[in-house]
Amino acid sequence: MVAVDSLRPWNGRVYRHLPEGTPYGPLDRRFAARPNENRWAAAGFPTFTFASSPDLARASFIQHLHKRRANALQEYIAPRQLFAIDLDLVRVFDLRDPVAAEQLGIRGAPNAFRVHAVASATGGFLRHALGAEAILVPELSAPKDPHQWHLILFLDQVRRPFDDVVTGIERLETFRCPTAV
Repeated sequence: MVAVDSLRPWNGRVYRHLPEGTPYGPLDRRFAARPNENRWAAAGFPTFTFASSPDLARASFIQHLHKRRANALQEYIAPRQLFAIDLDLVRVFDLRDPVAAEQLGIRGAPNAFRVHAVASATGGFLRHALGAEAILVPELSAPKDPHQWHLILFLDQVRRPFDDVVTGIERLETFRCPTAV
């Protein structure tokens, strides 16, 4: 059985992007519960996904477009504004470690997380049963690369004022989606 003491503090810099010129900030919560294609959270539960690097944020967006949207639409997609966000969290479960996944009874991690139902159930358990604020998950296109990962922030589990959790936001460059992926 996984104990609550498996949750550890974490702080660091992560990356997120939005359409350039949007009136919403990078941490605006009004759309956080809407996506139904988040691997780690069920629709209706407010969640932010962050990347470990600007390159991974860009690559993940392009991969998302390739999987979910018609290639013909790519030329119409607005440029993206990239943000660096500094976070200070107190209850984070690290799924990048296969031993941690085994503690949950999941064999074959990280490949097991390619199955959407496994990832969603794992995220749901950590969120609801253990009260994790966030999980660190491997980038599934490069699961053995320790520099490529995502932080999944469960907004409903953050108990401190958000200003204490977010210690900095920096606007970085914009990028465009290539017209063919």
